[in-house]
Amino acid sequence: MKYRLLTSIICGTSAMILSKSAEASSITLVPVLEVASQVTPAGLRDVFRVYAQFENPADRVNRWYGDAPNPMTIQNVLSDGATLGTGFTQFGGSGGQLAPYHHPLRDWDTYATIGVRFGQDAPGGQDATALTAGFPPFIASNTFQTNSGAVFLIPQTAVQGRADWRVVENDTNLRVMLMQLTVMPGQHVRGTINVDGQFWNGTGYENFSAVGLTFASIPAPGGLVLLGLTGAIPKRGRRMISGQ
Repeated sequence: MKYRLLTSIICGTSAMILSKSAEASSITLVPVLEVASQVTPAGLRDVFRVYAQFENPADRVNRWYGDAPNPMTIQNVLSDGATLGTGFTQFGGSGGQLAPYHHPLRDWDTYATIGVRFGQDAPGGQDATALTAGFPPFIASNTFQTNSGAVFLIPQTAVQGRADWRVVENDTNLRVMLMQLTVMPGQHVRGTINVDGQFWNGTGYENFSAVGLTFASIPAPGGLVLLGLTGAIPKRGRRMISGQ
């Protein structure tokens, strides 16, 4: 299938944590326009992928989620960043929430994941990504919202959650793919999610919970990349990080 590959990294929100060794670690959500005007069975589409970006290849994602204090919202919007778009392309229906197993019709579908583009690429061909019971369709219209749903790994230590596990094109050794979002050409994506994972501090892992991380593919005025940094807040034995 012929297509153009674009790498339009636009903006996101990052959270920073200081480890015991006083070295800073961070997580940033990075939306990338992977393919513009891709030919799909539904017509031309723009295909975005959203990555969690780290500073250490050993850093990892365990889950991303929405809960009552911090709901998750993902939207398809127009170039003004506010008007809702015509909706996400969803070929798979209720059975297509996670990454396709191989290269079928759903190559350019909308789906949730942790670390894999195709399930067959996971260790042993077994995708460790799972959804909580009652997870809403991803994504049936132009808006996805949940305050009680999560995308997570079984087991939590599954290697596909590490930043350096999959290194292909825009998925660098500092990134973990979280979702693919397919929309009409010229339209955009934005969202707010929470991410739990682990930072490598040089001698071991420290758990983190990054709350309220945002991403948006709409260019800022002048084409600048905007990153918001926040400090670490300990909570219940974990380090909580809130994105603005």
